[in-house]
Amino acid sequence: MVRKWMLALCCLLAAAVSTAAPLTAEQALHVLNRMSFGPRPGEVARLQAMGLERYVAEQLDASRPDLLGEDARRVRELARARLDAAAGEAAEAAEADELARQERLLRAIASRRQLEEVLVGFRLQQQGALRLAPAAQARMADTLRPRVFERVGQDPAAWRRALVDYFVGGAPQRLLSRMEAAWRRSGGDQKEVLRALFTSPDFLAPAAQASKRKDPLRLLASAVRSGGIEVANAVPLARAQVRLEEEGMGAWPEVAAALAQGSLPLAAEAPRRHRQASVAPPMRVLSGERDQPATMASPSTVRPEAPTPSAAAMAAATRTPPLDAALLGSEEFLRF
Repeated sequence: MVRKWMLALCCLLAAAVSTAAPLTAEQALHVLNRMSFGPRPGEVARLQAMGLERYVAEQLDASRPDLLGEDARRVRELARARLDAAAGEAAEAAEADELARQERLLRAIASRRQLEEVLVGFRLQQQGALRLAPAAQARMADTLRPRVFERVGQDPAAWRRALVDYFVGGAPQRLLSRMEAAWRRSGGDQKEVLRALFTSPDFLAPAAQASKRKDPLRLLASAVRSGGIEVANAVPLARAQVRLEEEGMGAWPEVAAALAQGSLPLAAEAPRRHRQASVAPPMRVLSGERDQPATMASPSTVRPEAPTPSAAAMAAATRTPPLDAALLGSEEFLRF
């Protein structure tokens, strides 16, 4: 019995030493690839300086604003337009799906709460929502996002195993036991379970690094994040995602080349479609009944839509910064 307790204590001490030790550049890159949609410039060094535990605590802090400034405005506008399109005629379903793709890409690229967005994807996968149309996935994500760190009640062994498989690969029994202990100790606090996962030696193990392949969403988001580009127009990315989903990874070299050359117009706002009210005809007379005088009809409003010329010119004049062609074309970049 004493030997068993000593062995357990040694394991705990080894885990503590492992998570307290400074991260290597390879470990920091692995953490950012798994807990986020890939590093922005300077983030590997930042993570090494702050340490793993502080980074995990930062990502588990749901009180931090997720989107700031123009990113927040763009996502709000896309979400509002997506809901309006989804509530319209059946012909608008394709528009709602495209808007949902743009919204999710922008969130993956710009959100400061990267782990939250990664976990939303995990929840969608677990609930089988990835078979649904993008607009339907977005509706589910709207519901999941505020609850992504909620407390977990009854002993969720299957949920813990799914988390380990998603973030580590396989399901080492010692890691499952570590997470179960955190769940019992905290009374079902999911944040403590996730903290136990991300600060474990198994999460940082060399065998776990670069052991998964990126899907189109993660591939595009990580490519843009690698260049530190602020995306004002997500339309080309949404269309590239559709192409990668339909044609497979054989389409990536061409998409990567377009990103590397800066030929996708990501840095300028997409030309907005403004509504211009006109009156046609200006006024008309309605003949009255025998006992009623003639009346003047209210003018009918026609709302033709057209791209704003100034916005179109600005989009054409603004060039997207190029990305690292060698990085995007490497086999290492396709893995995370």
